[in-house]
Amino acid sequence: MEKKLAITANPLIVEKIFHFLNARDLSSCARVCSLWFKISEAEKRRRKDITWIFTVGPCPGWSLKHIKSCGLLEHHEVENSIFNQLENLQIQPVFCTAFMSTCLFEKVHKFFPSFGDFEPTVKRSKPCESVSRRKYLNSVMDTVLKSFLPENCKMTFTVSTGIIGYKADKNPVEIENGPAIAGYFIPQIPGVEVKHYAISGKNSSLAEFISKNAPVKCLLLFLTSRGASIANKLVRSCCPEDEEISMAVGGAIVERTESLLGSATAFCGPNVDAASVIINASDKAEEVTAKLEVFRETGLLENKCIAYMFVCVGRGYYFHEDHNVESAIFSKLYPKVPIIGVFGEGEIGVNYIPNVTLENKKLKIGKFKNSKRFLHGYTTIFVLISIKM
Repeated sequence: MEKKLAITANPLIVEKIFHFLNARDLSSCARVCSLWFKISEAEKRRRKDITWIFTVGPCPGWSLKHIKSCGLLEHHEVENSIFNQLENLQIQPVFCTAFMSTCLFEKVHKFFPSFGDFEPTVKRSKPCESVSRRKYLNSVMDTVLKSFLPENCKMTFTVSTGIIGYKADKNPVEIENGPAIAGYFIPQIPGVEVKHYAISGKNSSLAEFISKNAPVKCLLLFLTSRGASIANKLVRSCCPEDEEISMAVGGAIVERTESLLGSATAFCGPNVDAASVIINASDKAEEVTAKLEVFRETGLLENKCIAYMFVCVGRGYYFHEDHNVESAIFSKLYPKVPIIGVFGEGEIGVNYIPNVTLENKKLKIGKFKNSKRFLHGYTTIFVLISIKM
């Protein structure tokens, strides 16, 4: 008994043991005693890596043989895959960005047996049905994600037709009209603040994000069709009318978010910076490569980077023979940068490359086009976020 007490009371031994525990187990251990609490909190602060998840289920009409040959999961394996990834998170996240495909969202009861029998309303949206739709979305969030996250972890939850995710083998995958979920989990990082704002009512200003001490470095907008009309106002509200946009901007018009009109996410602080690039409908593979190569000139890649991709629904099939040509080019250029995103009914973004003058920028092929409007169609927006750890 004395030996066991000596082991559990020895800080050096406890530190080594806690080093191998996931965040959930660390939280449980923190409740044992004051010593374990101090050590577990120190271990959580030590873990600063940004983590991502990505899971794809069987697409409609695919045979079991085809599912296996593509390395995809069967229906009953989706829940276990997601839950295992969440249970084994090594970090204590303070913010989560989650993207779920419509195919998975509307059939959660099929892919997640623990969800229950509650299903979404399929009728045309009416005021009296908004409550039911919101309850369904909240139920999905709670079942699939929230129950695994700390209570103080903020979240943006977006449902869209297609999902872009990053696999463990460092290859991006684009899924349209199939069940998929992807997300980033960001821990507390000094000098980095992630703000979340649910857009509702007639408010078309994000002025509260503006701070002299922590200006916005990156703005991400996830708007529903109801909120699409205020996309340009939302972006402009973060920067005076007579000034150039001095932040990266990305986003898309999606099917649903946790708010009826949409949501906004802002990255602020001295230890974060970002860049965004618009790929036009007419850009070929060579032009896409040339534009994405500009990220190298910013100096952002010297730090920990993550990326978002917002692409027009059907763009991959219509403009390119290879469906994931753009994400594949990005991954080839920057294999260490995980990328996630969504397909939308419109794309939101600007050409913003810090430390690079774009006005007279000469590319090997193609060129940047400046526009005072931030909502586009048939484009792809890449956003690169750099965080100094």
